[in-house]
Amino acid sequence: MMDDINLPLILGAALLAAGSPGPATLAIAGTSMASGRGLGLAVASGITAGSWMWSIMAAAGLGAIMQANAWAFEVLRYFGAGYLLFLSAKSGISAWRGAKTQTTAMTITSKRAAFGKGLALHLTNPKAILFFGSLFAIGVPANATPSSLSVIIVAVGLQSMIIPEEYGGQGFGYVELGIALEEMGRSLLCAPFFSTVVLAGNAIIHSGNEDAKAALLPGIADGSTIATMALAEASGRWDAEGITVEASGTGDGATITGEKMFVTDGGTANLFVVAARAEGGIHLYTVDGDATGLSRENLSTMDQTRKQARITFDGTPASHLCDTNDFSYIAQILDLAAVALANEQVGGAQFVMDMAVQYAKDRVQFGRPIGSFQA
Repeated sequence: MMDDINLPLILGAALLAAGSPGPATLAIAGTSMASGRGLGLAVASGITAGSWMWSIMAAAGLGAIMQANAWAFEVLRYFGAGYLLFLSAKSGISAWRGAKTQTTAMTITSKRAAFGKGLALHLTNPKAILFFGSLFAIGVPANATPSSLSVIIVAVGLQSMIIPEEYGGQGFGYVELGIALEEMGRSLLCAPFFSTVVLAGNAIIHSGNEDAKAALLPGIADGSTIATMALAEASGRWDAEGITVEASGTGDGATITGEKMFVTDGGTANLFVVAARAEGGIHLYTVDGDATGLSRENLSTMDQTRKQARITFDGTPASHLCDTNDFSYIAQILDLAAVALANEQVGGAQFVMDMAVQYAKDRVQFGRPIGSFQA
């Protein structure tokens, strides 16, 4: 039997295909609210309302929740409610004035009726109701922090896109992931998505270790795991010769000793995929973030949206993930990471170009937009 939560989503998709975006928004709202994903509903409602103010408030709501700023979130709620009342009153006054110009013999009851009708025009706006209803229906999780996987990412399931369905993911491919990454690049998303999904996620997915996939991938899929890959060391090399960290032991009884540098989101990760030298060559191991002998130090970086850390292992317990076949497996993961990073860069570059084009249209000099001077 089909899950009831999926029914509004299917209905919304059908209405959208039929050219009815309003009812489609309402239908998709059912999915968001039924699954506790009111934030996605708020954003969708704000954008589809076709109003810059709604969109700004949706973006502000995202920022407040992603930064776990409860105070900002509360301010947004009541500012939005005030803005809605302002629009409603404005609509009511306009309706009253319009009715007044039609006849000078209107009774006070008729004028009040006209005002009330205009007031109701905004108060009963389904998009406004969806927007504010969803904002009031959700709240900032008590354990949310700026370094956690952003609430919106988990809410819409982006972190599970390329995780196979049998491990709790959605089973999409790199095309769909690339679309999401491009939008993240446009907004300079400050969240451990790249390290968790692209680096560690890919390393586990393609490892061939079925036990490890069954144990680790569901956590990434549901957003409870922040993972990363510890590869580079003090030399800064990204090849086999740069791996000097040593591992000993086999299976779940392995230990790792050494230091890794430039570990993306290493300061907040609770799962590490570590490249280390052992008997037979270079292998990958998984290490819990709270394992004994593991210490971390945040590094100063030029790009504050992508944190890095120094990770030190001192006889730290680890589990063997897979052999790297003389580093060729790690090279494959780095190739996938390069493709993903390129998608982020495309999104960022497109946004910068859009800003430049808009500025050339808006900036006026000598009585004309500066873009008109372009040969």
